[in-house]
Amino acid sequence: LKVLGKASQSVDCLLKIPCDTFAILDFDTVLFDEQRKVFGVVYDILGSVRDPIYLVRFNSAAEAQEQVGKTIYYAPDNKGITKMIMLEEL
Repeated sequence: LKVLGKASQSVDCLLKIPCDTFAILDFDTVLFDEQRKVFGVVYDILGSVRDPIYLVRFNSAAEAQEQVGKTIYYAPDNKGITKMIMLEEL
């Protein structure tokens, strides 16, 4: 697993994860927590291609708020659960 970024803020039931690396992930990419457990999936993407902010949707605002500050990971080598976007395709 590779670090995607740290959960920075929750807005209602959405959690914002600014990207700390140059990973361009697509919708529905599976994300993981520090214990290598499934954390959620990319629900939406904000910002520019070079500086994306990924959103993960939770069932409640309280659940999203509990996740702020956690380091989030993705699995770049598993094409079944990680959907990467290549810049050449844009």
